[in-house]
Amino acid sequence: MQARTPMKPPIAVFDLDGTLVHTAPDLVGSLNRALIAHKFEPVAYPVLAPFAGTGGRGMLSQYCLLHDVKLPESRIAALIETFLADYESNIPGSSTIYEGAFELVKSLRLAGFKTAICTNKPQNLANKLLDQLELIRHFDAVCGADYFNFRKPDPKHLTGTIEVAGGDPNRAIMFGDSQTDFDTANAAGIPVIGVTFGYSPIPVETFKLTKRIAHYSEIDVETVSTITAG
Repeated sequence: MQARTPMKPPIAVFDLDGTLVHTAPDLVGSLNRALIAHKFEPVAYPVLAPFAGTGGRGMLSQYCLLHDVKLPESRIAALIETFLADYESNIPGSSTIYEGAFELVKSLRLAGFKTAICTNKPQNLANKLLDQLELIRHFDAVCGADYFNFRKPDPKHLTGTIEVAGGDPNRAIMFGDSQTDFDTANAAGIPVIGVTFGYSPIPVETFKLTKRIAHYSEIDVETVSTITAG
């Protein structure tokens, strides 16, 4: 009699910036220091904070739109290089895990879930941030922007992360804060929890979501288990 293949465990996948960790002050601060270094005026934090999840290029594009600035690719590349160097040298800065997030991750793991990070943050920066915050050991996989040859909103970034972590794609859930996350999960056919405290310039209420939360206390293991069980 042929032995049955062991069932893979359920998995919860988290976006990083704006979903698991509040990083906007450090990201905006690094971009402003890069702007100053390249003889541009800095911008107020509230202006760019909603775009922090788009990374340096996304924030810089928004800056250029707001200030009607057109830059050649060479200057953009130089600005981004300065931004990345500044950001990396200051990790973890003031970045902190959102209240209740760590407790949920620990509870999920105790309940038999795999946990993973699927982020468009560069791999080295994601690893360093999670390591500095003493979080990395609580995740079975961390797949950044350059882990694969594709990235969110390509659904293969999410399904690939699930595979690397050893989770069951048919019993998976994603937590995210932006249209990129929601589009990725929906394209992969995976339930998605939208957090309303992240970095979306578009109200989270406008997106197709399995559930919305304004705090991690609004979701528990039992609810996640019910959602992933279908």
